[in-house]
Amino acid sequence: MRRGTVFASVLLVVALFAPGARAQESDETQESVETELNEQNDSGVGGTANFTFLHPDTRALVKVNGLDPGATARITVHAGGCSSQSASFVALPDVTADADGNATTEGLLLFQGKEAVELDTIADGEHSISVAQGDRTVACGEVTQLGQAAEEPKDDSGDEPPFILIAAVATVVVLLVAVVIAMRRRRKA
Repeated sequence: MRRGTVFASVLLVVALFAPGARAQESDETQESVETELNEQNDSGVGGTANFTFLHPDTRALVKVNGLDPGATARITVHAGGCSSQSASFVALPDVTADADGNATTEGLLLFQGKEAVELDTIADGEHSISVAQGDRTVACGEVTQLGQAAEEPKDDSGDEPPFILIAAVATVVVLLVAVVIAMRRRRKA
């Protein structure tokens, strides 16, 4: 077997395994929770808040519905539950409702606008997110605790060998086959 064929075989094996390894790595490093925003004070406003940990930052995506068209609202994260909130420590950009009463905002969670907030800090069962118009809270949700999300992340620990091991074994097998074939051809010649 020519060296070019061996090299091509090794590249093929690496190419086949590499995309799966990258996907597995990104799944393992990203945690997220979704929180339902429930109506408060007969407002008719609700929505969802998704918090995703991006090492070292946490990104929030908040979708609000039921606002009056053109209305603005303030979104903040607080220590405490919806019925016992303390002062806010994270403020997201204000939202303005579209013609259907929907609004979306996203941004990094920064403590007092400066320091990154890790997901496990707010997803501990002791924090909430609220939507307010003026002095009136119109929607609120207690941030889902990590590990209690609707869909748990898939636990692959122990199910599959690590990518490096698979690639190394496959490379060795290809090289051994190539050497055996080359030795047989030399004996016949």
